[in-house]
Amino acid sequence: MKKIISAGLFLLSVITAFGQNSKEILSKSSEVISAMECVETSFTFSAYKATGELVGENEGLFVSQGDSFLVLTAMLEVYCDGKNKWIYDKESREITIINHDPNLSDITENPFSVFKNADVIYDYVGKPKRDGENWLIQMKPKDKKINYSIVELTVKVSDSTPVSIKYTTKSGDVYYAAIKDFKAAECKADSFFIIDLNSLEDVIVTDLR
Repeated sequence: MKKIISAGLFLLSVITAFGQNSKEILSKSSEVISAMECVETSFTFSAYKATGELVGENEGLFVSQGDSFLVLTAMLEVYCDGKNKWIYDKESREITIINHDPNLSDITENPFSVFKNADVIYDYVGKPKRDGENWLIQMKPKDKKINYSIVELTVKVSDSTPVSIKYTTKSGDVYYAAIKDFKAAECKADSFFIIDLNSLEDVIVTDLR
């Protein structure tokens, strides 16, 4: 009887996977994210050389609201009000200000934008793969000038929430962000996503806008 049940569950999993495609899965994830006016998540970030050597890891907090977002880590803070972006390197005490393009999809941009802009920027690679409780989706940039060769998104099967984002560069380096906690948060004031320059002393500000 157990064998029959196991076979049935396996067949159901195969049928479910066959009936899903990457676009449908990411559309559901986009709907989940868009339904939350403000999203807050804790994450871990790791960077690897093409040889597999770990060159850096960090953890932090990410808050997203529309095109605005905030990233807080021990070494780096990124503020974005949807139009401007302030990148604060805490070790060098330097703040770089640049224009923000909400259409960009990059791990250094709003990570959730990849769920909304996938069809525009990427081509899907094969079919989505079911890995236990998650879907694994692989994509490659349509623009050959983009330095990434493969982007992998992992999404929960149960509620379509994001689990991880992995970027592999053309040279083989890997940037991996794992989402530890994903939840809706109270809406923030616009000023929340703008760095308070007056509160910082002895910082170098480079405005590249």
